[in-house]
Amino acid sequence: MHVVSSERGVYDNLPLPLTSFVGRESELAEVRGMFRPGRLLTLTGVGGCGKTRLALEAARSLADGDASAHGSGGEFSDGVWLIELDSLRDPSLVAREVASVLGVRERPGRELEQELAVALRDERCLILLDNCEHLVGACAELAEGLLRWCPGLAVLATSREPLGVAGEMVWPRSALSVPDSPSLEAVSRCESARLFEERAAAASPGFALTEANAPAVAEVCQRLDGIPLAIELAAARVMSMTPSQISARLHDALGVLAPGPRTAPERQRTLRATISWSYDLLPPPERALLRALSVFSGGFTLEAAEEVCRADAERVGDGAGKTCGDSVLSLLSRLVYKSLVQVRRTGEAARYRLQEVIRQYASEKLEEAGEVGEMRRMHAVFFRDFAEGAEPGLTEPDPEFWLDLVDEDLDNLRTAMSWAAASSDAELGLRISCALAWFWLRRSHLVEGRASVARALKVGEGSEIMVAKAIHVSGGLAWAQGDRDVAGPLLGEAVARLRELDDYEWQDVWLSSALSTYSLEHLARGETGKALAAAEESVTVGRRHGETNLLARALATLGVARMAAGDFDEATPPLEKSAAICRRLGDGWLLSFPLGNLAAMALWTGDHGKAQSLAEESVRALRGLGDKWLLSVSLAYLAATLSARERCRRAAVLFGASDAMREVVGQAEVYSHYREVHDQGVESARGALGQEETDAAWAEGRSMGIEQAISFALEEDESAPEEPSAPTLRVLVLGQPRVEIGGGAVESSAWKYAKVRELFFYLISHPPRTRTRIGLDLWPDASPSQLRNAFHTAMHRLRKALGPPNRIRFSGGRYTFDRAIPHGFDVADFEEKTRQAHQCAKEDPATATTLLEQAAKLYRGDFLEGFSGGEWIFPRQQELREIHIEGQLLLGRLLTEQNENSRAARAYHRAIAHDPYSGKAHAGLILAYSRHGERGRALRHYKNLEDTFPRELGAMPPPELTSLIERLRNGEEI
Repeated sequence: MHVVSSERGVYDNLPLPLTSFVGRESELAEVRGMFRPGRLLTLTGVGGCGKTRLALEAARSLADGDASAHGSGGEFSDGVWLIELDSLRDPSLVAREVASVLGVRERPGRELEQELAVALRDERCLILLDNCEHLVGACAELAEGLLRWCPGLAVLATSREPLGVAGEMVWPRSALSVPDSPSLEAVSRCESARLFEERAAAASPGFALTEANAPAVAEVCQRLDGIPLAIELAAARVMSMTPSQISARLHDALGVLAPGPRTAPERQRTLRATISWSYDLLPPPERALLRALSVFSGGFTLEAAEEVCRADAERVGDGAGKTCGDSVLSLLSRLVYKSLVQVRRTGEAARYRLQEVIRQYASEKLEEAGEVGEMRRMHAVFFRDFAEGAEPGLTEPDPEFWLDLVDEDLDNLRTAMSWAAASSDAELGLRISCALAWFWLRRSHLVEGRASVARALKVGEGSEIMVAKAIHVSGGLAWAQGDRDVAGPLLGEAVARLRELDDYEWQDVWLSSALSTYSLEHLARGETGKALAAAEESVTVGRRHGETNLLARALATLGVARMAAGDFDEATPPLEKSAAICRRLGDGWLLSFPLGNLAAMALWTGDHGKAQSLAEESVRALRGLGDKWLLSVSLAYLAATLSARERCRRAAVLFGASDAMREVVGQAEVYSHYREVHDQGVESARGALGQEETDAAWAEGRSMGIEQAISFALEEDESAPEEPSAPTLRVLVLGQPRVEIGGGAVESSAWKYAKVRELFFYLISHPPRTRTRIGLDLWPDASPSQLRNAFHTAMHRLRKALGPPNRIRFSGGRYTFDRAIPHGFDVADFEEKTRQAHQCAKEDPATATTLLEQAAKLYRGDFLEGFSGGEWIFPRQQELREIHIEGQLLLGRLLTEQNENSRAARAYHRAIAHDPYSGKAHAGLILAYSRHGERGRALRHYKNLEDTFPRELGAMPPPELTSLIERLRNGEEI
């Protein structure tokens, strides 16, 4: 074979790099480590993500590493060769291009592929096939054929989709990491920002990251999803624009980013050209779906894509006059395969998204196709139904599942509301914004909630029912912000309108809620008599629904009204009854309200110890809920009690934290029903500390986040000496893995490379293991000497990353994670809660239910989801998934027996998310729907199964499901 020798004495034809390789050091090491003769590795990813650059760096390091070994048995001692395919269009020329680079000549009577196989049969070399996506079939055939006949050959390919060859290893090339904080420290250590800084400095000498420009650089990197080509093009704009100006114009990223180097291939000179290269390779149905997906904002579920995009994707022909019969799932899977759609699994299901530059390009194509109006309408209608479907769950005592569900699609809901306003569809906008009323409150989005409802009301007149609801929601949010001039008239009108509605399903719920808020508004105006009357009516209406959180809120309001009237003896029973209902229902968010007011009464009567205990319970009830609105009140109650107990600095810190949270939610002032307690506590603290120290403590509190403020609030007396201890270790591996020490995440730089992190996850997940056994699972192909070096290097780095070295012990020839040292491990907690639940399910179903719901919250996703590691992960992953499924099936059964059918349905949904063919889960879900009065929904669910099971399993649904649905169709009680 003809061999080319470079000036460096290395046997390759690789171009010299003209710019530095920024970031990806650990990826480079792992890619390089995966290469051995006989292997095929394909780097996949969207255009511009840096596949070629990573492949070249890996190939270059292999060439450099083998230079001294050339001719003496080096792994690729016969060379490393780049085959550039971007300019080829004819698949038949792929083999000819490879032969040309390698100097292999075609002979008469022999296929060129055969000639290549003969020439490479005894060679030890690496071939880099760059940009295979438009020639993927020809590249696959050539690579597979050569690897079958040439044992010393390895192939490294770059493509926007895998080659699909047996034995192929696929390395999805993700974008560069983006900053998770605008601080200079966080931005400086981030790969995408480092690339931006270096390329910007090349374009404009003297440019550097500073405290002033770090937030704008962070936003540029985030908006461009860390795509290296996009980052480099943005950095080139620094010649004429500041980072802030670049960021402000990225709504048109395809137009604003400057062309790349003139010598770059045309498809890499602009983002539009790069994306067009991929788009033009798609068949018409895939193009249609990609265009349609551009209407989504911030991601979407498969269900959303199927409902919004099905008609648009399936009506497009295949170019030969035949209508596309592929499902959205099939088309979407192909777009994922081709790196144009990203996918991630959450605890419940997969979520998809388009990177922002691809979304902008697809949106342009949607506009050109004249499809944007209909697709926007379909999108808005879907998310109207989504919001209204979530509304009952948002009012439940434990709404976290529904709050998270809405949070996931909040960008889509915002887009839908904006479209409704732009289209003058008042009813649609009102239905979405009002369905989210409790979301706006519980997640402290008061400003946005008010604006959304107000915008919908301005568009035009909606139905009588929706206008009444909207005025109620608008008045309630205005009251929550302390905007009394607006809140009072709106609440009065809402109560009047709601009383006039005739037998509407939600009338009592809205009326009781409006009366409660109206009562508190009367209190703010000093109208105690009116407040008492409204509160009593609220309780009367609320009792019609039994002891629900609706009644709990009404009772708490009645207690506050009586407390404001000075009747503490009469105020205590409704407040205590409210708290009891909230505790029974598990509604921590609402529980904080009666507890805080009971604390205020204890403070007024001089029982400071009881006041502190109640106020701390009020704060504790809000832990983990992400709320700032009610937390600001609870922190103020606690601060007042601490001030009364002369713990004034701690009180001042909490007053500052409360003050900051009140500002965030747009609350104008302290609520009247606890203003006296608040102001007296502030004055007492200021008098004891002096103005300067008070201001310092106040500022400290204002800088705290939610959980930090709660942790500070619940600390022991600050005068008590603190015992020194190692920072708490917390390990989360259910879902995307995260390791925290002392409350902060362990950065990737601390692990140094991925194998160190994998070693830690392995040790904490297993009993003590010998080095040999660990090596078989983590370094299966390593020789004894290679294992010894790799293992001890990784172990040294692991102990350094974890802090105290005794967290990893060596005893009796075995290594283990020391579980005696205090730590949190979600897998251990999950397994223990599930085990206890199974044990007590018969004797104590209520406790079992609580344990299983706690276990479900811990199961954020599959074990080490998205983590690239050894095969040892998969058996454990499957085992934990089965434990989760069985636990949720049991939970569904227990909740159905308790007539908690809505919660039971969620449990069965969680089981189905991980085992979509579980007959038990589907039967349980249908039963829960039916008993919840949703027979139509149960029948529709079974209809979907009649379509899904034959298509995907080749069989009809199991007999127990068929029997159950027949009874349901016959009108029998089930």
